[in-house]
Amino acid sequence: MPREVRLVVEARVGGDLRGAVSGEQQPTGEVDPAAGLPMLRQPVLVLAAGGDLLAGIRQKAVARELALAVYTRELFSTSHDAANRAAVAAVPAADLDLVGVGIRGPRNVVDRIVKGARKHD
Repeated sequence: MPREVRLVVEARVGGDLRGAVSGEQQPTGEVDPAAGLPMLRQPVLVLAAGGDLLAGIRQKAVARELALAVYTRELFSTSHDAANRAAVAAVPAADLDLVGVGIRGPRNVVDRIVKGARKHD
């Protein structure tokens, strides 16, 4: 996957994970309120994995009922959120062409689920 797509996945994972936890973020307190986006309170770790490992991570996260976001290759050919959701909904879960997943849960559970993934370069 091209580096620019990997970076977009990273950015979207962070944003989606932040949105999964309502009320935990506070503005950064910049002088200019428009410049002060909320900061994450929870650590975010970006790992790299191939499609098969991502599918396994997704399956384990679903089985443990963790907050989950999926990113498929098709998402990068759409232009808005409704089209993104339709692209994912059109494909059975087992056939998703995953390029990324975001999960949120207890650290010890997440660590076991992502075993085998490596640090993103």
